[in-house]
Amino acid sequence: MTDIVLTRKFGEPFPIFDSISAASDAITKAAFRLYVVINPDHSADDFLREVLMPIAQSSAESPTQIEVRVFKNHSEQSFVIYMRAICHACAYVQEARNAHNEGRESEGWSHIANAHYLLGYAEGIFALEPALVRTISARARKNSSEGDEKRYGPLRKLARELAAAGNYKSKRNAALSIKDRVIAESRKTGVNMSEAQAEKTITAWLEGMTFARKQGTSAG
Repeated sequence: MTDIVLTRKFGEPFPIFDSISAASDAITKAAFRLYVVINPDHSADDFLREVLMPIAQSSAESPTQIEVRVFKNHSEQSFVIYMRAICHACAYVQEARNAHNEGRESEGWSHIANAHYLLGYAEGIFALEPALVRTISARARKNSSEGDEKRYGPLRKLARELAAAGNYKSKRNAALSIKDRVIAESRKTGVNMSEAQAEKTITAWLEGMTFARKQGTSAG
């Protein structure tokens, strides 16, 4: 069974088990595997102390009522979600074993199903969370870029037109020369443009323009 757990990917279904004992062992090992991944400095002893022992000693009427100490020792939301699902999955495994030992096989398999669901829930979040974070970050950057273009696009266009109309030695020289007019226009349009950063911003807007070459042509 160890080989199945080690080669199984997070979120992948388990094979069909022929006993509650085999299913319990596999789910517990998979829960421990996820526990170690989200707690790299923890060991099997920590898992036993923080998860399995509190569950074994609990007198809660339902596995979902179990609240082990580790929940209170960590404030990171995603960590709490993982740990709660892991602990509740292991609690259902314990209930399944209890039911099996008392001859209540049907109830035991029901607890195994709940344990499997909770483990899959935790593994699914673990697998999807990084992708969701990347998607949200990319969307935020895209929205920010589009918003900046909408606000500053007209000013950028004006700056390039003013720079092209003058006879400037460099981007910096052009930026310094047209800065006041660009800032004045920003105030008319209600765009917040910092005077302290205006030179740097305008210089960046003039990227690609060839001022020295233009001046040389004019002098000739």
